[in-house]
Amino acid sequence: MRDMDYLTLLSHEFPTARSCAAEMINLKAILALPKGNEYFFSDIHGEYESFIHLMRSASGVIRAKIEEIFGSLYSEDEKQALANLIYYPSETLNDYKHANKLTDEWYESTIHQLIALCREVASKYTRSKVRKKLPQEYGYAIE
Repeated sequence: MRDMDYLTLLSHEFPTARSCAAEMINLKAILALPKGNEYFFSDIHGEYESFIHLMRSASGVIRAKIEEIFGSLYSEDEKQALANLIYYPSETLNDYKHANKLTDEWYESTIHQLIALCREVASKYTRSKVRKKLPQEYGYAIE
């Protein structure tokens, strides 16, 4: 294929020089973002629980972010409780329900903690990528 054939195909997607330049700028900005996490596992036979924990905890990245954001603000137990809520939400909420810990104050505090954590974690992605992952019915409020 000749160069003109490529340009003709591209012109359907980017009809003006301005739209083409805007796309190149966006792609360069995306390439400048921090690299995402990669996982390499081997020989995980019979290690389902350990494997799932690694996936849920993002190999410790979530706990590190909690420490980075809330390091001196919360006790170790409070930080671990937040981590457990993220790793195992159904189980943790069930435990809290049975212990009568699900108060309005708990919900308010926890939502603020989760928002702060989400802001930090989402900072390495573009707004449009984050927006696409938000639940449609709550996306506007969350954003």
